[in-house]
Amino acid sequence: MKNIFLLTILLVIIPISTAYAQNAGVDVDGTWYLGEGLKDGDYFEYTLCEIDLNGCLPIELKIWIKGEIQNVSETLWDAQILVIDADKTIKGSWGLGKTVPTPIIFDDDLSEYAAAFKSSIAWISSFATSNEQDRIHGPQEFRAASWGSLGPVGGGLESNLTPSKVESITVAGKTTDAVVVGWYNDNDNEIWLVDNFPFPVQALTFAGINSDTAPVMFEFNLTQYKENVTVDPFSDIKETVQKSELLKCEKEFFDYTSKRI
Repeated sequence: MKNIFLLTILLVIIPISTAYAQNAGVDVDGTWYLGEGLKDGDYFEYTLCEIDLNGCLPIELKIWIKGEIQNVSETLWDAQILVIDADKTIKGSWGLGKTVPTPIIFDDDLSEYAAAFKSSIAWISSFATSNEQDRIHGPQEFRAASWGSLGPVGGGLESNLTPSKVESITVAGKTTDAVVVGWYNDNDNEIWLVDNFPFPVQALTFAGINSDTAPVMFEFNLTQYKENVTVDPFSDIKETVQKSELLKCEKEFFDYTSKRI
């Protein structure tokens, strides 16, 4: 299987002060959930760092929604993927869920990237999915005071994911409004959402520890987006062989505690 997304976008952010609510929630109609508007032919590219992937060294992640595939009795999105990770170029595929577009099936050599995607770009799926029957984790209103609790973060007070403001974003020459949702403690942890766009367009969050120098938990930016892509954009790209495979390195397994929230 292969999953590909390509997206080139410059983000210019201009705060709109009138969009702030007094406490939380913004003066914007409508709802949002992960995967909103996702369709065949969508093509995304992100730069991404995630705390448990190479210590948050950035990678390029490209996704092309080729169509649909069947997994037993479940229909999934057939997402063709290209990852550029330092000297590695890896092609493959993910099967993304329809209700929650996170990887359900994936190629073995894309497993760690599937986990990083789920814990960064798709992190917000813990709060907002397309399941309208789920009153807690279904589509979330921009006007809502809270989208859910994160619990005590970093040993401090309980934090909530809240819509906090609207910012004007210029994307590839086109200007649109993005709703910023986040949680705020020692650091501002923020995720930018565009209504009717399937995935967050950018984010910067920090590990949940009490520290003035808390490490980044995840950071990503959408850099390219296309619609109606019907020809495999990765067909001419060759995968590289990992150095560990060339050198026949042994693989060691050890206990590891994630720093994710």
